[in-house]
Amino acid sequence: MIGFSCQDFKEPTKGFYVACMLRLSESTDIFDVIIKCVQPVAPHFKFAAEGIRIGLIQLPTQDFNWESPYGQSEFWANVHSTLPKWYHPNPLCCNEHGHHLTSSSSISNTMASSSRLLSNIFPEELINLLLNWHVPLPDQGTNSTSLTAVHGGSISQNSDIPTLKIGVLVIPHESSEDMEPAADSYALEVIDGKEQGIIHANAHLKDLGEKLFPKAIEYLHQNSESKMHQMSLKSRHGTAHLCVEKASIQIQTAGMVKSEATRCTQNKRSTLLQDRERWKRVSEGLLKLWAVRGSDKLHRSIMATRNLA
Repeated sequence: MIGFSCQDFKEPTKGFYVACMLRLSESTDIFDVIIKCVQPVAPHFKFAAEGIRIGLIQLPTQDFNWESPYGQSEFWANVHSTLPKWYHPNPLCCNEHGHHLTSSSSISNTMASSSRLLSNIFPEELINLLLNWHVPLPDQGTNSTSLTAVHGGSISQNSDIPTLKIGVLVIPHESSEDMEPAADSYALEVIDGKEQGIIHANAHLKDLGEKLFPKAIEYLHQNSESKMHQMSLKSRHGTAHLCVEKASIQIQTAGMVKSEATRCTQNKRSTLLQDRERWKRVSEGLLKLWAVRGSDKLHRSIMATRNLA
């Protein structure tokens, strides 16, 4: 599992978080694989994808001094051993599924079905992909405090920018147990925790980004009382989950971040606590993204590792 967080102090909404769980070998080019993992999503979330791509391309040119803060922690051993079993329980699943597709009596139907399988869109090494970023609320232009903060003006330590927090979780090898025999894929909608039903049959990843994502933003813009809009794309082999929720970004200056980093470096215990808090936040995001017809057993597993933190 590898993750990167990028923060733009002048324009906070340009920041992002990207994390991948990969199946590695000695010859794996990690940065190249991660960029390839982001590319299938990029055309559908253009405003975030370009910043992510540039940030990842620049990473190999940076100097890294890495030391694992986890050591022999039973907690982190549990996290890293549990999640891959759920994300990719059968390493040979794609070979088996590919054999199933070639047995179809219709070549055109086979190609259409194959194009909707997320396992055929992303690199084989990918076990899961998580993206998080913020976008300004559609009516943010009326907020002078937010505009000042976004454009690098004078800000106070407690300034907040109202945003929409976007989360995208892709699990290329997750099998959907509730698929109807006649369906290759579908998209399901949940608003403020209430399931709205299937909104798109035979859906593709591009439908999630080009049609359903703008719909979610527009809905939250027009309905001030609503807080969260979730969508889940299920295929016979692979799932993708989208969560759009109202949030805010707390403004931090570069000096504040540097001071906090120095303090944590000097205090190993504080670093461990900070990492566990980070896992709690990530696990909360996973649960939100997986809330749409996710496995109850999987939810309990994530909650168990979260509660150990």
